[in-house]
Amino acid sequence: LLVRFAADRLKRRPTDLTIEDFDPELVMAFLDHAEDARKNSARTRNARLAAIRAFFRYIEYRVPACLDLALRVRSVPTKRTDTTLIDYLTRDEITAVLDAPDPRSRLGTRDRAMLHLAYAGGLRVAELLSLQMQDLPERSLATVHIMGKGRR
Repeated sequence: LLVRFAADRLKRRPTDLTIEDFDPELVMAFLDHAEDARKNSARTRNARLAAIRAFFRYIEYRVPACLDLALRVRSVPTKRTDTTLIDYLTRDEITAVLDAPDPRSRLGTRDRAMLHLAYAGGLRVAELLSLQMQDLPERSLATVHIMGKGRR
């Protein structure tokens, strides 16, 4: 898409384009075009910019004469996007998730216990999977010692 845009904008054939033609102004114009004319979201715009940055990171090593251009293109800022808040599950949805494993089998009982512990303790999957027997003090199921991430 970027090459097609550059060829149209510079009135050249794609085979006649050089790396030097892809300056930050052209990249910004392409990103604006992607949002306005192609109706891409800011997330899609940022994904395209990430691909362009990756290409110019590759160019840094292959064409050292374009190092300055590559650094300038890689400094094009991403567009801020709204982060979507994680929604919550209703009581009925939680019950459905907890009831999904078959309690008549050993694996189903294990899976149900893991799901219940993750939900009740607010555990991340990595925290749940890293639990070991020594994390259950005195082999009691009343207390679990969990090492969280960050401030948890």
